[in-house]
Amino acid sequence: MREYETAVRHYEDLAERDEMTMDLDTVLDEAVAESDREAWLVRRAGGFGSSDLGALWVVLGWVDEDTLEGWDGLNPDGTKRYRTPRYIIENARRMRTGWPRLIEEKALLRKPRKQSDAMRMGKEREALIFQQSRLGQWDAEAVYWPDVKELPERYAAQLVGGNPWVLRDVEEPRLLCTLEASEQTKSGLRVHELKSDRWGNRTEPPWYQARQVVGAAAVMRADLGSIQYAGGWAMADEPAFRDLPDPVEWDVPITTTAKALTRKACRLGWEMVEACLAERAKKGTYLIRRAVALGREMVTKRLEAMKNDDER
Repeated sequence: MREYETAVRHYEDLAERDEMTMDLDTVLDEAVAESDREAWLVRRAGGFGSSDLGALWVVLGWVDEDTLEGWDGLNPDGTKRYRTPRYIIENARRMRTGWPRLIEEKALLRKPRKQSDAMRMGKEREALIFQQSRLGQWDAEAVYWPDVKELPERYAAQLVGGNPWVLRDVEEPRLLCTLEASEQTKSGLRVHELKSDRWGNRTEPPWYQARQVVGAAAVMRADLGSIQYAGGWAMADEPAFRDLPDPVEWDVPITTTAKALTRKACRLGWEMVEACLAERAKKGTYLIRRAVALGREMVTKRLEAMKNDDER
């Protein structure tokens, strides 16, 4: 991830010059993209994307123990079907520094986790889920956002980068989203998350995916949201899709209260990012000054030794 590493190196250079600031946006703007995914990761470091909200909820302590550790039966391979995926718990886990991994990633102090096979497969299936859903119940105005070549004017002021399009919430600048699909209905704009899994044994939307829909709705100023769930699609080869069930639409309630809570979460999360940076800056400044002092002491001793040699 050269772009991410470029941003980190630049940030560390500032620290070495004792010029460390909280302005991560400046650091991110100076990074040069070398691939779509790297560019996307760097842009998302300036805030919390809707897919970060599950881990952020855990970091803030807003998830009860039963939801966090509980599980609903076994998958066909004998593994537990956890209510909260292990990757979310891992992203929320506190590191040896005392800060959660997610917070350190946003502070550019830790590299993002590598894209897993499940994540890659899920992204690859999104277009197929969209096509199948559009053939079914969707209106012809449905839009698959990865295919959008020009951003609609109404979202121009929110643009962080694209494509993939990363948009910033107009009310809370630390809330971001990369939309998957949307549909202009008679009742208003509806945002869609396109999800698949390996086993197809879910009967209701996972809590963390519902949080993702609310986050996207807040950024897009939408009052409707849903998850298109394609059970069993994640690991199937394309010729087998004709034998799989059609995607199921799960409606996700979008309320003003839910949007406000999402924005509050991002504000609180970014306060943690700034506190993490302040701690790093304080430690960094101390270490730099200590190194300078030790270097000065060594030079002084060397000069005194040379002076004594000359006097002899």
